[in-house]
Amino acid sequence: IQGPENAAAISAVHVELPTALAADTDGEQVIEEVEQQIADATGKDDADALETLWAPEYVWVGPIGQVLSRAQRLAMIRSGEMKSERYAIDGEQIRIYGATAVVIFRSTVAGVLENRDISSERLVTNVLVQQGGRWRAVWQHSTLLQRR
Repeated sequence: IQGPENAAAISAVHVELPTALAADTDGEQVIEEVEQQIADATGKDDADALETLWAPEYVWVGPIGQVLSRAQRLAMIRSGEMKSERYAIDGEQIRIYGATAVVIFRSTVAGVLENRDISSERLVTNVLVQQGGRWRAVWQHSTLLQRR
């Protein structure tokens, strides 16, 4: 959206957004559990578990801009191209909008991608949707955090 005529619309979205966030502590607890399951499976390279936790339309955008479908990422894990030694998450912020949840957290990663060390700290955004009575990830985007 460009131009001064759209500035009010953009500002209105930013002003109204926090009021749309009702606390759903039960839902947040379920999302935290799903995110921990994803983190545990990622840290163990458990492609079978990730296959159930990631929806078929799942897309991963890595910290240096790689874009992988669920099938591509699972294949890289199964082949050993993508290996995790450690994957830990903390500082989760969860927002639930009906059957969609947005989760932001910091991850600490130790691992290798295509024989390159990818160990780092990242800021991650995950989008989950409720499908068939359970929450599944549909989108993940990671950004590298600068070391201080």
